[in-house]
Amino acid sequence: MSPKRQLTRSEKLERRLAAGRLLLEGKLSQAEIGRQMGVTREAIRQWANKLREGGLASLGVSSYRPPASRLTPEDWQRLRDIVEKGPRAAGFQKDCWTWSDVRLLLKRMFGLRYGVRTIARLLRKQDLHLPIAPRRKSKLHLPWEQRRKVLALLAKGPRAFGLDTAKWRLADLQPVVQREVGVRCHRRYLAMALRRLSKHPRTTWTRGAPEESQRVGKVRRPHTPPAQNLSPLLAPEQWQHLLGILAWGPEAAGFYRKRWTWLDVRQLVFREFGVRCSLGYLIRHLKALNWSPGTQVRHDPPTQANPRCPNTPS
Repeated sequence: MSPKRQLTRSEKLERRLAAGRLLLEGKLSQAEIGRQMGVTREAIRQWANKLREGGLASLGVSSYRPPASRLTPEDWQRLRDIVEKGPRAAGFQKDCWTWSDVRLLLKRMFGLRYGVRTIARLLRKQDLHLPIAPRRKSKLHLPWEQRRKVLALLAKGPRAFGLDTAKWRLADLQPVVQREVGVRCHRRYLAMALRRLSKHPRTTWTRGAPEESQRVGKVRRPHTPPAQNLSPLLAPEQWQHLLGILAWGPEAAGFYRKRWTWLDVRQLVFREFGVRCSLGYLIRHLKALNWSPGTQVRHDPPTQANPRCPNTPS
């Protein structure tokens, strides 16, 4: 159910005037007018009092008044002078304003607590444009040199940097990495580094390392391609025997399902021939023999021409 649309001021004015005309006619009660207009009985009673005192024109006057600004023109001029001088003149150790600094400045000067959106709206209303510093993005992937520094920092532990904890916490680790390495890492990256370091203390990430001699810790073995011309796992006679079993369906082979799956086929191969093979090996060879899990299963009774499945009871 979609929420009700909020009426604009002009629509609310038309609703009050329509309710006032119905009140002047006197044909409907206040409760019926409230139900027809979609307002409470108390609102209709207030409109009736205004109509009795000032007529229909009194309902056309809106009671909305915008909130008065809590800053005087002199306060805005003081704020403008300080902002134009820069954040260092206001006591901040930076060269560009941030929204947090402006919020802290308003609290310190006038004792006002504003949100960031309210501050931006008020400054636009006063035609005061600030050179706000862009937000720095946290890095999720680092180059090899910085990655090695982060790993060395993690291996030292938090006590080496003046912290009172025995284990790293992400809230403490992020500012330490930013101070020591000079880069702001994403917390997800740091959590991944901590998990990797706890599981493999001597292993580091070697992806992106420039040379073998510069790698720290245990080095991964290079990937060796699989040997060629290997002997097949199943002989041609075994493939034909397997096709004969598959033709009778999984229920005849002792599986509690009506359609074959590749996992069931792999389990059947291990049960019949004692061979453990991968799914890719089975899929490649069985598709070459024009068989797939969607192949129609034979339902005719076994005869001499169609030998029965070896796993079916005699």
